[in-house]
Amino acid sequence: AFVINAIANTMQAFNISDPAKPVELGWVRTSVGPIAITGSGNLLYITCRFSNILEIFDASNPAQMVLLHGISVDYGPTAVAVNGPYAFVASHKMLQVLDVSDPLRKPPVLVASIVVN
Repeated sequence: AFVINAIANTMQAFNISDPAKPVELGWVRTSVGPIAITGSGNLLYITCRFSNILEIFDASNPAQMVLLHGISVDYGPTAVAVNGPYAFVASHKMLQVLDVSDPLRKPPVLVASIVVN
């Protein structure tokens, strides 16, 4: 399991095979204000509300998670979802679609920005 802490600006990895006794496997710093997290395979996607960034981490080794990319997104991102090769980042007034088809080799690319009410 992965947990973000918006006060400490961290993400922690836990082994929860025994839910009564979770064991911390590792942690890593994030940008300021991590607020949402989702995963796809060994990759974790985190939106950071106060730094307006989408971060992508390689969590294949939870003891040594690695930041692959940080990309600026619209002001105040509040949610992130990944479906296939795309990441969807929602903020107060915008939905942004990013191509994350190969984050191990190339940075995300903004595909669309949609104003929402």
